Amino acid sequence: MRNLILILVCMFEILKLGQGQNINMEDSIIYKPFWKKKEIEILSKQGMLKERKDIDDMNHTFDVYELPDGKILFVIRYGDHSGTMYKSLEEFNRLMKEDDVRKPGENVMGSLLPDGKLFMSEINYYIELLSKKLGIPLGKLDKTLKSVIIIDSVYRRNRPKSKMDFFNKDYLYLVAYLGEVYKKEIGAGEWYFEHDPGARSYIPYIKLPNGKKLDTSVGLFKECYEHYERFYISPIAEVEVAKGKYSLAKNE
Repeated sequence: MRNLILILVCMFEILKLGQGQNINMEDSIIYKPFWKKKEIEILSKQGMLKERKDIDDMNHTFDVYELPDGKILFVIRYGDHSGTMYKSLEEFNRLMKEDDVRKPGENVMGSLLPDGKLFMSEINYYIELLSKKLGIPLGKLDKTLKSVIIIDSVYRRNRPKSKMDFFNKDYLYLVAYLGEVYKKEIGAGEWYFEHDPGARSYIPYIKLPNGKKLDTSVGLFKECYEHYERFYISPIAEVEVAKGKYSLAKNE
């Protein structure tokens, strides 16, 4: 419900802009983490974006803008030209000062998954650790989408203060659990691992009988890394399960 309300509010703001209604420069633009290219173009046409060349743009990858209410928008210069919003310059600077959870050149799994067979042999153990860590009875972790909502509710109330601790422990448990959820909800699929030359860890997927691969780690990492204080895992799981069911139904 909270996600739905936020989405509706954001849509209203964008629709208001798109219909040509001017927004007072002192008004606050609704905060949302990600902005699409078309939405950013609307903000630009309304004169809402002030370029900030004085802010470090991460190796010339982003154009940086400040909104009238102090929010900061990083717009990627390549690809889809989407943007990431921060509530303030202070929030951005604070996040940049934190020790990163992965070393330069590491993939999202860091050094957590050096052996696919070992990972598969430990999946039930990881789920038990997740149960103990979150205080959720093991029977409640029944590998359904509803159980992922329960996990979200626990993390909303109490998530590790250390981001590093979360990504070195909880993240691995969640990768294992989401993969098992996908297999059960779709009724098909097996663990599959890819390995880039020089990487210390494999990237795990659930591979369906038609060859389609479902992501268990990258989307999860992105959501938890970029929105650590307010992440939601269940929408990621719902999307992957829906993609898997659709793919099998259409045999794509």
